[in-house]
Amino acid sequence: MRSIAIFVLLFLSVSKTNAGVAVDENMNIADLVGTRQVTFDENGEFLFGDIIINEAEVSELGAVTFQRWTEGKIVYQFDASLTPRQQQIFVGACNAWTAGTPLTCVARTTQKNFVRVRTHNGERCGGPWISCSALGMQKGGQDLWIYKEHWNGYNTVIQHEIGHAIGLMHEHQRPDRDNYVLILEDNILPGEESQFSKSPYAVSGAQRLRLRLDHALSQLRVLEV
Repeated sequence: MRSIAIFVLLFLSVSKTNAGVAVDENMNIADLVGTRQVTFDENGEFLFGDIIINEAEVSELGAVTFQRWTEGKIVYQFDASLTPRQQQIFVGACNAWTAGTPLTCVARTTQKNFVRVRTHNGERCGGPWISCSALGMQKGGQDLWIYKEHWNGYNTVIQHEIGHAIGLMHEHQRPDRDNYVLILEDNILPGEESQFSKSPYAVSGAQRLRLRLDHALSQLRVLEV
């Protein structure tokens, strides 16, 4: 195992569509979401909460980057262990993201980049009752692990992990979150404090890539859910 200080670059780039998205399709929006010392496990992975960061995806500068899904198509492939019912649940959860957005969910045929949907019994994602996913579109197959009990009535958890695969971070952990929300720390359950910690901005050579995410979000159509 080796340790490395990394920061995550959040790249968002959305094409213009009839759905009302008005961000230039060539625009890359990068938002630094913090630095920390990490140790990769024997699988070459590190968990940032419920987000999987693979050692092979870390650049020499310690940056973790991802791209948007080609043509807005989230490509998935089911592990052989998934039952037909679990496959149906995943497709339904993925399709929930396509309502009013430019996204579509498609089963893999020959695509090189895809989400590998898998299930675990508590040996992955840091333990039981945790599902996890890689962030955004990575090169090749990337894992999205669903804890076995989350297939039973926890569709929102599955949707949450698909959100990470799309490229979404935890907004309540942004460094500027206090400008938008008030966290009542006295209401946080003991042991869950880290779920509400803010990520400090990194200062590095990649700082020049930092474009404010708020500019892009201000141009997106608000969807009522």
